[in-house]
Amino acid sequence: METKVLSENQKSVERGLKLPHWSYMFNGNDGVASRMMVGWDPRDCHVLCVDRDHQWMTCHIRFLRQDITLTVTFVYGLHTAAERQRIWDYINLHSNLITHAWLLMGDFNATLKASDSVGGDPSWGGCKLDFGNCLAQAQLFSLPYKGPRFTWHNGQDSPNTIVKKLDWAISNQALITAWPLSLVKFNPRSISDHSAMILHLHGNQANAIPPRFKFLNLWTDQEDFLSRISNLWQQPVHGNALFRLTSKLQMVKAHLSNWHRHHRSDISGRVIKAKVIWERAQRVLDDNPLSNSGIFAERLAAKNYQELIRDEEAFYKQKSRIQCS
Repeated sequence: METKVLSENQKSVERGLKLPHWSYMFNGNDGVASRMMVGWDPRDCHVLCVDRDHQWMTCHIRFLRQDITLTVTFVYGLHTAAERQRIWDYINLHSNLITHAWLLMGDFNATLKASDSVGGDPSWGGCKLDFGNCLAQAQLFSLPYKGPRFTWHNGQDSPNTIVKKLDWAISNQALITAWPLSLVKFNPRSISDHSAMILHLHGNQANAIPPRFKFLNLWTDQEDFLSRISNLWQQPVHGNALFRLTSKLQMVKAHLSNWHRHHRSDISGRVIKAKVIWERAQRVLDDNPLSNSGIFAERLAAKNYQELIRDEEAFYKQKSRIQCS
């Protein structure tokens, strides 16, 4: 949370939040207004501040219920390029020291590209490149997000309106590897001129083993298999390259699992039911061999039974190979 609170007023601010069980820390010193405030529920997580400056606070955070640990740097960039250079220097230095999951989030007061700003000075270059150059050098990545693109509004009417994307959630490769589907949600602006940011860590947690996905060869025998997968793969996904890849793989896995659940789960039970339906259709056709509807129903039931028999055989063959390997 961004604040401008003097040290003597910190306790009253804490009480005003009406969260009696929470703990708080500020980045200001005696006589200097704090620009940042971090709050947490100690019943849910343990927070240790390891470094603080008037533009950042770096904390080791351990989520007790999930037994997840990561380093988070909360950022509140100053308004001039010269002042923000301290942030870029700090990030580049610590990118070589932090090898575990690292998240940097907050108001960086900087954009990554020209299209992140509308209104005001349209020029691009010089110090405006510093943020992007820093992330490239430190091998850090902007996490995918949903919600408003422009997270700050200057509150002016047209033609003086300026909107920018100044708020970011940045991570290293270790965090993306641990939570490949992480997503940031930006809410519409409320009383602040900035959008609130909520981070969702999604994916394989370091201490959890996800259910194993088994690709069944019988799926490829379906006539529309390739077209269905191709249509899924063409769905637009926004984010970095790794996020786009893992998201599309998750979409394909979910689709195949859903199709299997509706069409091929309990394959042996489906075979038995299909055989009963086919035998019934044969008896109906035997009573009236010239009935067009009877002929159609018998052929359809026969085709369905043969397909299920083939898939059942393929399923158990693949299962036996997996068990023997």
